[in-house]
Amino acid sequence: MLDKLPNELLLWICKILGKTDIVCLMACCRRMAAICTEALFDCLHYDEMPPLHRAILARRLDVARLLLTHYHASPNSEYRGTSTLLLAIEMSYPQAVNLMLEHHPRLSICDFQGRGPLSIAVAKGTFAIVETLLQYPALDVNGRCTDGMSALMYAVEYSEHAILSHLLTDPRVNVSIEDRLGQNALHSAVRKEDHISVQILARDPRLDVNWCGTHRNTALLLAVKTLKGRSPRRGRTALWHAVDQQNEELVQLLLDQDGLRLNDADGGAVTPLARAAEHQSPRLLQMLLRQPKICINAMPGPAVPPLWAACRAGSLATAQRLLTQKAIQINEKAPSGTSPLHVAVINQHLGIVSLLLSQGEIALNEVGPSGFTALMFAVASGYTACVERLLRHPQIDLQVRDPYGYCAFSLAILNRHARAMDLLCSAFVRQNARNLGWPSV
Repeated sequence: MLDKLPNELLLWICKILGKTDIVCLMACCRRMAAICTEALFDCLHYDEMPPLHRAILARRLDVARLLLTHYHASPNSEYRGTSTLLLAIEMSYPQAVNLMLEHHPRLSICDFQGRGPLSIAVAKGTFAIVETLLQYPALDVNGRCTDGMSALMYAVEYSEHAILSHLLTDPRVNVSIEDRLGQNALHSAVRKEDHISVQILARDPRLDVNWCGTHRNTALLLAVKTLKGRSPRRGRTALWHAVDQQNEELVQLLLDQDGLRLNDADGGAVTPLARAAEHQSPRLLQMLLRQPKICINAMPGPAVPPLWAACRAGSLATAQRLLTQKAIQINEKAPSGTSPLHVAVINQHLGIVSLLLSQGEIALNEVGPSGFTALMFAVASGYTACVERLLRHPQIDLQVRDPYGYCAFSLAILNRHARAMDLLCSAFVRQNARNLGWPSV
């Protein structure tokens, strides 16, 4: 109907309409576009954008469909290096993408960065568009942009894990494709420390995890160098992280590096050896203890002794292994002021308590925080099994008092631990039977 109206009437209509409405009229009427271009150029800033581009920008899918079907607009028309298909993908507009694909656009078209339709969709994180594009056999799924990145690499770069998994289901995707630096997607995931992407890629049977890049780095070796070269997070070194992950292969690679810091503690005063003791990992413990420069006791400054860490974790085997070391200091305290015996009693690790009490160097009556001995910790908490085991030691001292003047007897009474009181009384009788003239019990 608009094509039949006089030019004067069309101009009058344009004057009473808003800019958005005029643009829509221009998109669906070629004559209106010509009139507006000539008469309203200054007020509309009309810059020869094709009507199909304007319709997609305005999200007028009805106008875009009309232009494609009735006016035979080209789906391959470009404006400033962007086709209508790429524009719809940039806008994350799946309905417009589907409409463009119905009219068979060129799928090989790229933007000014050399990115194809699939790479742009991945970068935008629009799963629905990626899924749609992969259904077209003519699509180049391995096309690379000017910096050598493919759609797979963009999925890693933007941590689009769902899209990454979906791309790997397509047999056309080349998982070993390299960027301009000669590294594949797995190398990029390692550099970004994106552990989810690393796991997704490593599970793909087509990927060679031992593949070396241009710089002769496998992904694992690159992980070592990345960890070693970065600023430690909360004081955690590369070795600390490898031990924490219980990655024996990575630990061994690190131990083979010259100048590796073996004894650095993290922000929680835990060294790599102490962390291995906490994890109750015999193999990691053995690997670290073989190092001549490893410190089996806490370094000067705030650090948790490995034996203390094993006692807190309840690892009897680890504690036994550490106690075989000649240089071990069985009574060395953690920054909290507790000894290995204290922390074993506090955590009710009876087997470790017995192990420590069997050592001749054990400082049984040494006080820790609040002036408590191991016996006082056990009595105050009502740990009767630990109380009974401690009282069997011939060197136990029942008379030690805290800063407030309380002894083990006082603590048992204050906390109403009747069983602990009975055990203390029996121990007192055993220790003082001869002095009191009583028969030995």
